[in-house]
Amino acid sequence: MTPPDVRHIFHLTCGGGERHRYCILIAAEVAAAKGYKLEDMTRYTQNPYQPDLIIWKQDRFVSGPRRNNGRSTFWVEIIDTSDPPREWVRLPNELLRIDISKCATLEECVNAIKRGIP
Repeated sequence: MTPPDVRHIFHLTCGGGERHRYCILIAAEVAAAKGYKLEDMTRYTQNPYQPDLIIWKQDRFVSGPRRNNGRSTFWVEIIDTSDPPREWVRLPNELLRIDISKCATLEECVNAIKRGIP
């Protein structure tokens, strides 16, 4: 019997208020449903430039006569009224800012997150 594949185990570190934490978890679920993989966020806990979520997707593309694999990585930042946008010193990847500050209900937050993740 082969051991189970445990690469799917990861940890999310959610900061901020209750609504902000819920929206980070919803963004993780929406990104996973769209085919993205989630980065383990525990290694960013001591980093002062910790994003809310890191998602990535492996894509194949044609470059001349060859096919190559490319990795698209995005940092996701959920912006709420209690958590204003941060100023980043250096961004290693593209930043997706999802503004939920004007959303009155959790359903509106979910729709904003679904529109914000490509």
